[in-house]
Amino acid sequence: MWLIFIAYLMLRSYSEDSIQSARFRAVLGIIGFLDAPLIHYATKLWRTHHPEVIRGEESGLPPDMQIAFLFCVITFFMLFFTLLLKRVSLEKAHDELESLKAEIRDRKVILGRVGLE
Repeated sequence: MWLIFIAYLMLRSYSEDSIQSARFRAVLGIIGFLDAPLIHYATKLWRTHHPEVIRGEESGLPPDMQIAFLFCVITFFMLFFTLLLKRVSLEKAHDELESLKAEIRDRKVILGRVGLE
């Protein structure tokens, strides 16, 4: 599934012909859509590494695995929010830079009209 998703993103980013790229992306999207239920039922059919799904109050994981799972979930949320805050600050800096560039262009235009440039 990840490889199909990455291939889709690569097609979207690196294609020169937009019509042909759209067709390839549509076919790849259909393949990905059909692959999702196949993966779901394959894990139910061949029980090797996948634990059995238990509905209800029990999670089906041993206590030490629950602790590891919760640690990983909390760690990834912290990583996500850290990267999100960095991205927001980067976009703010980019917007400020663009506004400063526009201000410099406007001043050059005004000075050019006055003849002081």
